[in-house]
Amino acid sequence: MLYAQLGDVWWKFEKDRSNAWFEKAVDSVVYYPADDVKTNIESFYLATSQILKYISTRDQKQTDRLIKLISEADGISDKNSNSEILIEFACLIAKSNPTRAYQIGVGAFKTKQPDNFHKLYWQLRRYSPGLADRFIELALASAANSPNAGIFAGIKTAVFPELSIPNFPPEASSPAAIKTGALNLLGDHIVKLYAKLMANSTSGCEAEASVISSLREQYSSLLPQKEPMVTQAVSACLAKQNEANRNLSSNSETIKKGTIEELLKLADEAKDDLQVRSFYLFRAVSLASDQEKYKLAIEILGNMTKEEQQTDPEFWEDLQVTVTAGLAYQQFKENDPTAATRTLGSLPTKNRAFGEIGFIRKFSPENIDSQDICIALLREAAKDIARSENTFEQKSGYWFQIVKLFANYKMYDHASETLKDVFLAFNKSETPSMLAAERLTPIVSPAFFEAQESSILNAVNLIDQNRSRVNVSFALLNIVMKRYETLRAEESRSS
Repeated sequence: MLYAQLGDVWWKFEKDRSNAWFEKAVDSVVYYPADDVKTNIESFYLATSQILKYISTRDQKQTDRLIKLISEADGISDKNSNSEILIEFACLIAKSNPTRAYQIGVGAFKTKQPDNFHKLYWQLRRYSPGLADRFIELALASAANSPNAGIFAGIKTAVFPELSIPNFPPEASSPAAIKTGALNLLGDHIVKLYAKLMANSTSGCEAEASVISSLREQYSSLLPQKEPMVTQAVSACLAKQNEANRNLSSNSETIKKGTIEELLKLADEAKDDLQVRSFYLFRAVSLASDQEKYKLAIEILGNMTKEEQQTDPEFWEDLQVTVTAGLAYQQFKENDPTAATRTLGSLPTKNRAFGEIGFIRKFSPENIDSQDICIALLREAAKDIARSENTFEQKSGYWFQIVKLFANYKMYDHASETLKDVFLAFNKSETPSMLAAERLTPIVSPAFFEAQESSILNAVNLIDQNRSRVNVSFALLNIVMKRYETLRAEESRSS
């Protein structure tokens, strides 16, 4: 993957050198031991897909080699494979090798239900109808075993594309038998959910009903005996949702243009409907924040019950952080930095760093009046985020912001040390995703890199996950190459 990234970097300057790197990238995949492919299938296909993105519009010869490799590779049904990537690969070869494409599609479903399976179904429908029938039967069986609104939506898109795509090619359309099978599956499931709803043994079935509600005409023409029962079930499942929607719709003008007091009044009137009442309270807090009435916003949030907070806990916490940082900013502007610091300290440890960062970002590093408090809070934020109980995914974006803010204040040693902490925390994350190059590019400025090159490179070497270490290294390489491009431009102008 690094070879492909090098080829991408050199493409602007020397295409021959770029093509040489692309060839090395494909060679490294083509000659990868077959046994290692089977045991590292996820890494293999992820790397292959990334290489394909770089070379597909630049080097046709290497692109053809890569597609041939994908179509002939073994081990595609490994349980750790990425299902969406497998479907995309299968679509690439569906015309030339539909059997292999179908096999890859089967492997995708063995991993998990791929959201994009309809793409391969349409391709097989066009080039191998028999395999297409088998593939959609696989999707229907997966939906029956693990029913959810997502797979139902995928089946509707795959089998009834004419509902969303005008002038869909007739050669890719599904036969009546496939459509009937899909309608039977969807209908049976929504009727079961309706029965549970009547027995108060399910919290709702609105999502599934929303998917099926647009298929009434199809039921009438293809499965008329089930149409009344399905329609009744869909209507009942949507009734609860519609009741809440009617409440909100009847007060739409107040929601859009009303005052905070009017929204709070509507919340009191909806005290028996948790979802609707919580919506009005959240809207009142948002409006108070927009009007910079931060004390009132904090009061409303604090008065919300645990049940009301739990209707959207992440939004509640986001609002708490936003309005607390806003109030602290107001207090500082009123020449009360002690109150500002105390207000930020009132946030729970879990999210305190988020509020501190929000406060700091309201000031320019060149603002002399705010430098002392911002630097002090920045140091506190680095400590607070390290001990925050939020997952790495939840706090990593803020953590990278701390690195950038340290660099903005030219505290490069603190920035590199914090970057090291981020990478070490990434290693300890229970379910680490891949660190993308795009996450580091806006964080490490040329000035920061030049000042702390050795420390930054040492921090990168601490990353355990190979793909992430390569991605971060590539981001640093891009920074160096941009600097090189700037110097070349300056030399050209001077000469």
